[in-house]
Amino acid sequence: MVTKNGRPVFVALPINTSLADTGIVVSIAIKLYRNDVISLERAALLAGQGVGQFTEELARQNIPVVSYSAVELADELKQIK
Repeated sequence: MVTKNGRPVFVALPINTSLADTGIVVSIAIKLYRNDVISLERAALLAGQGVGQFTEELARQNIPVVSYSAVELADELKQIK
């Protein structure tokens, strides 16, 4: 554990099979993806899943895969027409 001013900053853990089996790696990947720290592709790789499987996991947890503002969505729809 690394601390700064007596407060934990991060913990380094070896990711082995038993730790991965707990689901913690997938949870970390989801958290990093939701916070825009890593891309969907990187999160899937971290989770040890394909993009499709990871996307399905996000859907099961009601986490949007894409996030558009109203303006961005309107622009995308204009390009489709």
